[in-house]
Amino acid sequence: MPCLDGTVTWMVSDITSRMLTKSIGDQEFAGQFLRSLAKTYYQCADIGECFAAVSGVGKGDYDAWYGGWKKMADRIRSLAAESLSEGDIVGAHDSFLRAGEYYRQAMWFLRDNLDDPRLLRAANDIRACFREGVRFEDTPVRAVEIPYEGTTLPGYLYHVDDTGIPRPTFVMPGGYDSIVEECYAVGAKGAVRRGYNFLAFDGPGQGHALLRKRLYLRPDFERVISPVLDWLFRQPEVDTERVVLMGRSFGGYLAPRGACGEERLAGLVCDPGLFDIGILMDRILPPEVVARWRTGDADGVNAYFDDLFASDPGRKFYFINRMRAHGVSTVYDYLTEMARYTYRDRVAAIACPTLICCTATDPLAVQSADLYRALAAPKEYRVFESAAGAGAHTEAGATGQFEKEIFGWARRVFEKPRAAAPLRG
Repeated sequence: MPCLDGTVTWMVSDITSRMLTKSIGDQEFAGQFLRSLAKTYYQCADIGECFAAVSGVGKGDYDAWYGGWKKMADRIRSLAAESLSEGDIVGAHDSFLRAGEYYRQAMWFLRDNLDDPRLLRAANDIRACFREGVRFEDTPVRAVEIPYEGTTLPGYLYHVDDTGIPRPTFVMPGGYDSIVEECYAVGAKGAVRRGYNFLAFDGPGQGHALLRKRLYLRPDFERVISPVLDWLFRQPEVDTERVVLMGRSFGGYLAPRGACGEERLAGLVCDPGLFDIGILMDRILPPEVVARWRTGDADGVNAYFDDLFASDPGRKFYFINRMRAHGVSTVYDYLTEMARYTYRDRVAAIACPTLICCTATDPLAVQSADLYRALAAPKEYRVFESAAGAGAHTEAGATGQFEKEIFGWARRVFEKPRAAAPLRG
């Protein structure tokens, strides 16, 4: 049975993932390994270090996974400190960023227990290493706290330069299992290099917002995007007529939901396009489970998953950590919560030009075509191919191909004149 977010199932058919699974010997681990390997594109990982970190990790051994990555992270962090003491700013910059990525990997399989003390320590290490590293960026990076319902959401605003000239700007929330520092390598760096500012943030249920504040995911993501844009539009470095909202992985639901009725956006990117999570679950869950769930048989659904979890720790982890992000305690409640994640009845309110991405071998991407057909706004569709090395979930391992398409599309969108967006709040 596939996992709800496709993290496991897309591994089966993608070329790069199959090769890594054969090398590493564990399909789950290979998927996450590729996620780090892809970050070598922006020097946030190194190939030999990644393989060394997992060299002693047996199949399904989450504690060994944590230990291997943490040991490597600690080592590279010490090298960063050495470089800094020697005046090697480039070496310090790169090593701090690599250490932060390895701490992120160390924490990945701990997220089924939000009270595990190792989890918050890793989050602290990620934040500390990242902030040390980006102090030496060629362009300014500013840690920010965005006002949100009596608290704040953590983020980073990446600037093209320090001139204060208003620039076109990308906005990106995280996905199901990301943390805001990770956005450096999966959007921010590519944007800044091309002359765009970039705001990355942890929304409810993501990264530091979940771990530190116990803010949980919510289906009405427009209530998150609206205050984020309120804050962003007050920053003098932002060209408020040219702001694009981008969502990757589960952000492929959050971003378009947030864009419904949002008049201030110049564009929207969905990678992939997630349209109606309840219908998606009908497609990927066994028919007997769907029948029990749809008829309100909570005991039957939970009993099915209890049996599954007893024989498949990997499936147990993937469901439990996602339940934690939603603040629910049973699989039945999780499925019921996920059925609320739809904007089928409001998709017509997306008015801005939209780019929808699809990887042919990613089961999550089956709704990209559904979203494309439902949109009335100006729209384009991009398919990334496994044969070209871009078939993994969110094109992991093919950063160059992803950036070519997304930023090429954005350049055309930004070149078109647009009426001034209203300022809210």
